[in-house]
Amino acid sequence: MKIGILSDIHGNPYALKEILSRLDSKVEQYLFLGDLVGYYPFVKECISLLQERKVTSVKGNHDEICIQALKKGIQIPKKYEEKYGDAISRAMANLSSSEISYFLDFPEKRDIQIDGKKIRMMHGAPWDLLEGRVYPDFKDWDKFSPLGADILILGHTHYPFSKKLKEGLVLNSGSVGQPRDKNTKASAAILDTTDGSVEWVRVSFDPSALIADAEKHSPQLPYLRSILKT
Repeated sequence: MKIGILSDIHGNPYALKEILSRLDSKVEQYLFLGDLVGYYPFVKECISLLQERKVTSVKGNHDEICIQALKKGIQIPKKYEEKYGDAISRAMANLSSSEISYFLDFPEKRDIQIDGKKIRMMHGAPWDLLEGRVYPDFKDWDKFSPLGADILILGHTHYPFSKKLKEGLVLNSGSVGQPRDKNTKASAAILDTTDGSVEWVRVSFDPSALIADAEKHSPQLPYLRSILKT
């Protein structure tokens, strides 16, 4: 089966729409590795796109901030907003109860079986499910032993890579909504579970609405704009 692997959308439906338009005719199922929210506020539109495709998801570190605030009925921490902006707070105010319910169901880790292969999903890394970072130049691959699955897929770093280990494959599809690998095109991957092959997908998107929103609401955080241009 060919599976569309998505991660780190970060409230960017413009990139998500372009990626999905490229993948819809090629894949039979979607897996999402977390961080639906954070940085940009257009989460409502992103949820609709994921729900339409019955995407199987886990939560990311930014999602966890949002989920805890929703569950406890509190505001997003001030320190978080000083670093990342107020996009989550604005997104939360725009979500319906059914959209919030959908979002609250994201687990930290998920194991699924496809074509006789065990696929383990997480946002970070096996030793830190939400915050662990594994970049393309990662060296300490012994930390993945035992792998616990035939295919392990993760996100968080916004850098795409795949690594074949003795026990199986480790895959990061990169970021849909805020790529950081010096390529402004939205990033995703197509995983073929029959042979373990990976096809990389990069698609251009128009960031103008995101940039305008960041200029209006978070002018003190130039990163939110500059990362979409470099």
